[in-house]
Amino acid sequence: MATSKVNEISNEKLQAYIDKAKVGLAGYGEGGVFKRNRYQGIDDATDIIKNRKHPITNPKIHDLRHMSHGEAYNHTQVSDHIKDGDILHVKGGAGLMYKAWPVMVKGESDAFHHIKDGANWDSFSHGRYKKAAELARRLKDDEDNHHVEESEME
Repeated sequence: MATSKVNEISNEKLQAYIDKAKVGLAGYGEGGVFKRNRYQGIDDATDIIKNRKHPITNPKIHDLRHMSHGEAYNHTQVSDHIKDGDILHVKGGAGLMYKAWPVMVKGESDAFHHIKDGANWDSFSHGRYKKAAELARRLKDDEDNHHVEESEME
C-alpha cells in the first residue's frame, strides 16, 4: 500500500483491505508465519483508521523545564503520568510524546527525537498529533507561564 496517497483512501476501503488481507492470511495457520509485507499492511491500515478516528485533542502539559533534555527524556520513559500525545515543556522549547518517544515540536534538542525533514505535524501519523503540536508551539517560554491560555486552546 502506497503511504504517499493514504489520506485519499477512505476508512471503508482500508477496512476492506484489512478484511481481504486477513482472508489471504488464513491459510498460513493460526499463530503461523505470515508474509511480512501483507501482515505489516494490515497493521498499517489498522493504525491509519485508529489515528483518523482518535486524534489527540486534549493533551496534558508537563512542565519539565527544571530538567535537562536528557533527564526529561529519561523521565518520559519511567513516568506513569506521561501518555501518548502529551506535551512536554522543556528548556528552550516543547515536545510531545509520540507513542513512547519524546519528539521535539519547537526548539532544538540533542536528546529528543525529531520528525523527518519535510514532514509536518498536520500529516504526521495521519494528523493524530496535529492539535497537540499546535498547542506545544504556542507554549510561552517565560518562567511564570508554562500553560497555553484557555482562550488559545479553542
